[in-house]
Amino acid sequence: MKRAHWLLFFATLMLAGMVFTTVVSAEAGDSDGLIAPASAASGFAGGDGTEDSPYLIETAEQLRYLAKLHKDGFSSLGVHFRLTKDIDLGARWVTEGSLYGKLLEGESWEPIGSEENVFAGVFDGGGHSIEGLYINTKEDFQGLFGAIGLGARVQNVRIYSAYIHGGSCFGGIAGISTLGNIIDVTMSGHISAEKYSIFVGGICGYNGGNIVNCKNYGVVETRNSLFIGGITGVNTVSVIQCYNTALVSGDICVGGIAGMHTGFIEDCYNIGDIYGESGAGGLAGGLALGKITCSYNYGTVHGEVVGGLVGINALADEFFDEEFLEEFLEEDTVGEQAIISCYYRASCVEEHNGYGTPLTDEEMKNPASYEGWDFKNVWTILPGSGRDTPSLVRLMMYTTKATSARWNGKTQPFAGGSGTKDDPYRIQTAAQLAYLAERVNKGEDFIGTHFRLESDIVLNNVRIPVWTLSARQWTPIGTADRPFADSFDGGGHTIYGLFVDNPTGLGGLFGFVGPGRK
Repeated sequence: MKRAHWLLFFATLMLAGMVFTTVVSAEAGDSDGLIAPASAASGFAGGDGTEDSPYLIETAEQLRYLAKLHKDGFSSLGVHFRLTKDIDLGARWVTEGSLYGKLLEGESWEPIGSEENVFAGVFDGGGHSIEGLYINTKEDFQGLFGAIGLGARVQNVRIYSAYIHGGSCFGGIAGISTLGNIIDVTMSGHISAEKYSIFVGGICGYNGGNIVNCKNYGVVETRNSLFIGGITGVNTVSVIQCYNTALVSGDICVGGIAGMHTGFIEDCYNIGDIYGESGAGGLAGGLALGKITCSYNYGTVHGEVVGGLVGINALADEFFDEEFLEEFLEEDTVGEQAIISCYYRASCVEEHNGYGTPLTDEEMKNPASYEGWDFKNVWTILPGSGRDTPSLVRLMMYTTKATSARWNGKTQPFAGGSGTKDDPYRIQTAAQLAYLAERVNKGEDFIGTHFRLESDIVLNNVRIPVWTLSARQWTPIGTADRPFADSFDGGGHTIYGLFVDNPTGLGGLFGFVGPGRK
């Protein structure tokens, strides 16, 4: 354990001189001397920075302009920004060895916000992606955002093909978050660090805020380092419904979700392999005053002092000296320590340390193994998916460009026709199909009437995994008292996403068809 002392000493200095200084500056976004938002509009594609009319960003130059504004003293407190297109920052790089990347073309990224002037606004990616993010520096506070502060929100953005190499306190989305919010983001690429780094994460280096519905596919590879995590290097507030699939490596306190955990982790999982010397854990490398609930680890954990769920208990295992813990926990505590309904693959470690419940590979595929978990709204298991262990419903859902055709639950008169054999009523939309069900079920006499489908119909978006959880219910055409007694020609078209959940009644596109009808 004595090999850790040099890192602990360095981390103590960083905690006192870097992190808590930033907490103070995070609340100073409206201090005197900062550039007012009103003067910034000329560099964006439109908008005035309000919630109803956010500044619009549609090019790499406009995104860089936002970073430059902060560097020049712009106050983003309460200001709204929105991506309207996918952004290509233009960087192309190749990995040399295991830790360093060489820039082939493009330019290095200057983070949005810093410890002196944090980002304090709302950045909505609009579901768009940012590709070619490249950072190669020895400086701290690196990421798409350097530092985000009190009330800030970064949401709905995907980072692809990123390469980030920094000093300490950095991640794919933000270097540090002090009471900020990171929601619905995806990170993929490669993250590496200088020797003797601390606070490195796939999403955020040091999380003093909320990280919700986030995914990391980016390798986090460091050496001789402390507090390294797939989602965040340190979590002092909350990480909820997030997962990591990538390899995470470091020296001390290395975890699939958090390197060191003192807050809340809820409904999270890790399937990436974890490598650490002392304190490597499937979810958290080190646990101090924190809670972990309804979460699991599947990835293999490698190292000297390891655990399937938690590597070390910083309070009980006497891994850290009291002076360091007092410094680390002075501002960051949730009052108690608990691991509730958490599990890990038994074969992911050679020995079990008592934190979490080990399960066999077969037990991990069975929802009954997970006591108290919500397998209706939060979790699901998809047999045949290749992994067959729990996945988060919310993070499996994605939209497609075809969702505009999805039925909105309303009805609409037919597209035309008179109902005769030669001129049938024409149905082109889901609303018109629903109109037919509504008229028949209310008792309208359509006997001898003809209907024809003229296009494919989308009732629900079946391209969403577990689409039935959010599906709109279909009311079948015809009942026992009011059967469909007419002619319906599908014209060779397809009806997608038919959902009927009525165990005690009639089900199908048609509920009851009268004799001799088709």
